[in-house]
Amino acid sequence: MKRTTYDVLVRGFGAICGWVVSAPYCQQCAHYLAKRGHQHCFSADPEQFGIMVHTFFVHITSGRFHTALRYHAMWGEQSAGTGRYLHSIVEQRACHGCGLQWLQFSCRQWHRWHWKAIRALRFSTFYRRDKSVEGPSETTATPVLPLYPQRVLPPPIACWRCREPIAVTPRTYGKKVRCPACRTKQLIPIGGVDYM
Repeated sequence: MKRTTYDVLVRGFGAICGWVVSAPYCQQCAHYLAKRGHQHCFSADPEQFGIMVHTFFVHITSGRFHTALRYHAMWGEQSAGTGRYLHSIVEQRACHGCGLQWLQFSCRQWHRWHWKAIRALRFSTFYRRDKSVEGPSETTATPVLPLYPQRVLPPPIACWRCREPIAVTPRTYGKKVRCPACRTKQLIPIGGVDYM
């Protein structure tokens, strides 16, 4: 079947409209949310995978997003391998204007030589407040202090090309940076991926 220019334009326009509709958007600032980072975990044990998903959702429904992200980062293996046919992905985005956060959790399963999405475990939500980093409520006489006054940062990571250490700072955490030695662009992961 021969495709005309009109067919290509209509399909391309439809794909762009589908992406725009599905992308997370901040109504207050009228901006699309910027990527903050993502985590990938792999497992070969379906029972442990189910326990991880359940615990992750318990933290999310309780409003403890930071705790859920730390739990997901410490769980499972960081790379695919033989027999690791279960894959969980956490993606984070943020609005630079008002601080609105967006989190998406999804799972995939290796089936017949390709990854197949597990639609029943797909979940996304917006949030502004994180109960895992909040202090006491404002009704008490004590001042409100965060639970973690200083951000706990991972150790330096290794450049994927030259293996030189790259320092992780609050400014570069979860963002794209250049390696100081070879000038290769790479993403600093949210979790503990590719540590030296």
